[in-house]
Amino acid sequence: MYRFKDWQLSYRPGGWVRARETNGMVAYLQFRAAGPEGALRLDPHAVVVKSDEAISGRSWRRVPFTEIGLHAGIPEVRDVLLQPGEGSAPSVDALEQYFAETAAEYDQLGGAILNTADLVSDDPADPQTTLPAIRPPEGRITDDFLQEVADAYRWFVAAKKAPAPGIAELSGTPVRTVHRWVSEARRREILPPARRGQAG
Repeated sequence: MYRFKDWQLSYRPGGWVRARETNGMVAYLQFRAAGPEGALRLDPHAVVVKSDEAISGRSWRRVPFTEIGLHAGIPEVRDVLLQPGEGSAPSVDALEQYFAETAAEYDQLGGAILNTADLVSDDPADPQTTLPAIRPPEGRITDDFLQEVADAYRWFVAAKKAPAPGIAELSGTPVRTVHRWVSEARRREILPPARRGQAG
């Protein structure tokens, strides 16, 4: 289960994510696969919102689109979203019924948004609770950015998962770009030198 601040997330085949704000509105986002092979990402293409109060620009700005998108890239979540589902965007009532009818099968992937900067896992098997969100730099690569890469790298290693593909999923960048970041982190001694035969 993963969490973000003030929002509960649920996932269904067909690319659907339900983001339910605590004491607030509900947003349904439909994601589609995008990007070249080897750099697959999920982008939102449909949004349906339900609220007891009038929906305004302010309420739209509360929806954590970026964090939901990052979360959609987590492998086990992405696998569910990429499964074929119901056709085009259904009505809000149909979505509510769809999520209710399929809750037993998929709600173990849901969670609450605790922190808009970090992805958090409640899985006790995880080596640590916080998985850093990686946002590719727009300018030069800073030590702070490489520290985030290093933290994510260590998380994936401790979880016995391949770091570069995992970081690529989090950041929406190609694996080869992540390899460059990791090499630079090693060059700046933010990460230790690679052991012989160890892949990035």
